[in-house]
Amino acid sequence: MSWRDQLRSGSFRGAAFYIDTSSTEVGRRTAAVEFPFRSVPMVEDLGKRAPRFDVDLLVVGPTYMDARDKLREALETPGAGKLVHPFLGELVVALDGPVRIRESTAKGGIAKFSCKFIEIGNEPTPRVITDSGAAVRNAANLQAIGKPGAPTAISYGGTVPDSISTFSGVAPSAVADFRDRLAVKGEIAEVVTDVEKAISAAADKIASWEGAEAAILGVLDDLELSVGDFLGNLLSLIEDPYQLALGIWGLFTAAGDALKTSAAAEATRKSDAASQDSAQASGSSSTTRSSSSALVSAASSSFSPPVLPSGSAASAQDKKIIQSALALLATFAPAPPVALASTASATAVTQASNDQLIADACAIGALCAVSDALPDLVFESVDQAEGFRDNVVSVAETLEGSVASDNLFQALLDLKAAIIAHIESAAGTLPSLSSFRPAKTLPALAIAYELYGDAFRDEEICRRNDVGHPCFVPGGVALEVLSA
Repeated sequence: MSWRDQLRSGSFRGAAFYIDTSSTEVGRRTAAVEFPFRSVPMVEDLGKRAPRFDVDLLVVGPTYMDARDKLREALETPGAGKLVHPFLGELVVALDGPVRIRESTAKGGIAKFSCKFIEIGNEPTPRVITDSGAAVRNAANLQAIGKPGAPTAISYGGTVPDSISTFSGVAPSAVADFRDRLAVKGEIAEVVTDVEKAISAAADKIASWEGAEAAILGVLDDLELSVGDFLGNLLSLIEDPYQLALGIWGLFTAAGDALKTSAAAEATRKSDAASQDSAQASGSSSTTRSSSSALVSAASSSFSPPVLPSGSAASAQDKKIIQSALALLATFAPAPPVALASTASATAVTQASNDQLIADACAIGALCAVSDALPDLVFESVDQAEGFRDNVVSVAETLEGSVASDNLFQALLDLKAAIIAHIESAAGTLPSLSSFRPAKTLPALAIAYELYGDAFRDEEICRRNDVGHPCFVPGGVALEVLSA
């Protein structure tokens, strides 16, 4: 097939034309960098150059003016258009400068368009990124409840209790459900006893936390004071289920704030430590690793295992804060309904209903507190994030089976979905846990270099596996390590 047979009928946005001449610019984009006292510049390749086309288009014939006007209209239409180039085929192009139209009486019946086109690609599609952490907090909406000790100062668009029903989220829905279902007429003494029992028992459990759970005890001092104030005002609150509910959920607002404060403090500490390490590294190129030099000279009997290096993504304190959140959920775990005999008195039925309602209120408050802090928690592995998700989701699903309010049930479903979505988003960039068994006893830094190409991660291996001395990691023993 000859080249003439391969020519296509030219058009732009459907407006036909003939072609006179055509030239195409192709190549690479480059940037020349010239240095003082150097004759040859450095040229940096910036990628492929966008093809550009200089074409002379013709419309010919006794009625060429109609074709001229149609082609002119196509060229003046905004945006990119399809160009059928007789030599190059179909292209998506945009005008790259003004168009010159030439006509003359000497050569009647013809108009010549001098055009410059540039080939373009598809316009980038805007990337929508959902703030999964904000979605979790909105689904819990614990901050709508306010602070403990001053429930009457909270405004929900007014101080009328019914206005709480206009707010979305688990916490407002739970407050409204508590207000509507708590029975206090003639049962005030029993309700006071039940509330005191539930809150005091939980406060005692929190006060007895040890080890990892104690990571936020310093911040929870405020919560202990709030519990005392709450119990002191219980008799005045008990006559109004709405204010009583605000007081209970205000306690969990403080618990959520304690978790968030601890996480923020640890993030600040790591940031400051990383900045300090960076400044020290830039100030001295001969910096030696203090841990390595100390370990070589230290006696095994006096050695204390190091913690995760400062500035890392997840620290030992981060792990403790996560365990504190799980401990808070376990402390207020949903209680199974109590089965009553068919002969139970009305008073017993009412008291059992109130007991279940108070237990569920505390469990929902703990769930909302943990959910409110979730966006600030730092996970170190996919396994840890998924384990946390399973614990929280299990609590939500247990509560779904016990609540009587349709609004609260739907709010719990929404919160569970938001938690799952956030954990999936957070876990997407995290390494997973794996096992490594060194063939012989080696220093931790040699193992770290073998696994990650980074000997500075030896302290992470020691902390995770409770290694007695980092210079002597026992061979033949399986180690728990991160995959990356």
